[in-house]
Amino acid sequence: MSAIEPTGPSQAVGTAVRHSTTAIKACGSRNDCRGALQLLQYMPMHRLTPGVISYNAAIIACEKDRRWDQAVALLWPMDWLGPTPGVISYNTAIITRAKGR
Repeated sequence: MSAIEPTGPSQAVGTAVRHSTTAIKACGSRNDCRGALQLLQYMPMHRLTPGVISYNAAIIACEKDRRWDQAVALLWPMDWLGPTPGVISYNTAIITRAKGR
């Protein structure tokens, strides 16, 4: 068995979450807020739970796409449904909002 091969269902899910987060980060590189949000919505439909890193990647993608409203709106599901937003989440949303003025 390879060292990078998943050894069980939970590791396979973790790998899928990391791959999804990487795809969301790629959307940020392309200034593609819409794509990042679509990928973030895709995750729970496929029984993947987005973590704070996934949400932060989407917030950053929206910031780069100058979609402050979408970036700030992502804080609500994080705050109410989880994961708990971190310093990066709030700082990015605040910076994005300030740029939107």
